[in-house]
Amino acid sequence: MVSEAKSVRQIVEMARHYIQETFTDDPGFKGAFIIGSINSMSPDAPFPEYRDIDIGVITDSVEERQNTEKNVNGYIVEVIRSNPSLFSDAEKILSNCMHADNIAADSILLDPYGFLNELHQKVKAEFSRRKWVQARCEQEMKYVFENLNGMKEAKGIGDYMFNFGRYTMFTAGTLTAIHQFPPTHRRGDIQLRNILHTAGEDELFESYLRTVGSHDITQTQAEQFLADAVCAFDRAVEIFKTPIPYAYKLEPFIRPYLLEGTKEIFHEGGYRESIFWIARFFVIASMVIQTDGTEAEKPAAMAKMGQFLHALGIDSEQGRTERTKACEVFYPQLCDYVKKTLMTSPDITD
Repeated sequence: MVSEAKSVRQIVEMARHYIQETFTDDPGFKGAFIIGSINSMSPDAPFPEYRDIDIGVITDSVEERQNTEKNVNGYIVEVIRSNPSLFSDAEKILSNCMHADNIAADSILLDPYGFLNELHQKVKAEFSRRKWVQARCEQEMKYVFENLNGMKEAKGIGDYMFNFGRYTMFTAGTLTAIHQFPPTHRRGDIQLRNILHTAGEDELFESYLRTVGSHDITQTQAEQFLADAVCAFDRAVEIFKTPIPYAYKLEPFIRPYLLEGTKEIFHEGGYRESIFWIARFFVIASMVIQTDGTEAEKPAAMAKMGQFLHALGIDSEQGRTERTKACEVFYPQLCDYVKKTLMTSPDITD
């Protein structure tokens, strides 16, 4: 950690310098851009030390996509390397929630061949067109539906949690995309709360929270689950050996992102809205303990995770069946809201 937070402008320059140094010798390098909410922050705003900086790097050196996390001058830097084929034309980007917001923003870090600037100009000009907003939402809803089916067919709690977590992520992503806000993971639910409140759709947000099981989470529960997740994270970092998905998150320097990043959400009254951010780390860390931990510590760790799952109503097969049914019932409501907003939003153009 650093002693004083840098400004957004300083962070961007730090990121630019880091990418220049790291990819100087990469013959396949095409360009780099900033990803996420930092693109909409004032250049003079402080950038808290516990937040991460996401950087998209376009390079032939990967076949599709690869993520890495690094500690750069006391800040968490996540580099998402992608093959240029994923950025082959503006239309592909405009229909993809993962890239459209970032390429539409003034996010370019390095662009030695003009590859990104040409895409940026086209994407920025057409970002709000109805057909592209619809395409992005339809892509997100496709993922919602796929993971809903994955919940139905899950083999065990681990498989279920993977699909359930993605169901919540893409559901929130759909509701965010229809209002043309950039997607985000850590602050996804609290951003959605604010978006739907502004749109006069508080009940839709409450319905979403009831659907995913976090509606009745209390401040006391959320704070305890954060403490449990941090404890599990610390232990997982210490003992991790067996490869698992998202293991790149298990680094000591990422700890503040979990702890302080969640407290930021708490400070905004987002106790219910913090749960699936906490879950992301809690589940990964718990898997490590059950795989690489001692036999003596496994039962207590499993009991902590059991309390978390119980609060969401998915600690039993019956509970998971009921949660899946609730998610299935919410899906048509999601689709109807997207259709209505596509027709009525003044922010969507033809």
